[in-house]
Amino acid sequence: MSHHDYQISRLVETDVPRICSWVPNAEELQRISTNFGSQLTPEILRQWADDAVRTFVLRDRGTPVGFATMSTKEWPLPPDTVEGCHLIIDPSRRRRSAATFLINEMAQSALTHYRTFVGRVVPSNVTSQHFLTKLGWFEITNRYPWTSHSSFSWFQAPTVR
Repeated sequence: MSHHDYQISRLVETDVPRICSWVPNAEELQRISTNFGSQLTPEILRQWADDAVRTFVLRDRGTPVGFATMSTKEWPLPPDTVEGCHLIIDPSRRRRSAATFLINEMAQSALTHYRTFVGRVVPSNVTSQHFLTKLGWFEITNRYPWTSHSSFSWFQAPTVR
């Protein structure tokens, strides 16, 4: 699959059930967000989208294959900083460039409007931590007062794209 098949668009209501189906159980949901119980519901997904600075739906020939948000509300961030949140990739598309494409598009958008783009990862989600490191992000946990919450590992995107 080439990146040329991907497009970024906004979330539409018909995407919601499909995206929710990509998170089939509590274990998967806890890797994305620690505050939302045992299943990703349409109400939770819509709330994430409503609270976001921007919502990203990655499509392949019109079909949703990825979802993420950018937020300044989910955590008390410094001015001119935005967080990438709730990255979800269709399980059949994982490890096939979709997440890389989506994260890079988000970073490009974020760094056009903000000085710093960060991401928060549940410490047990080692796969995501390795993924971000592979993309050139660096860990900033405990480097700033706002990153010292013990429930998360924080990463910052490289600022030169």
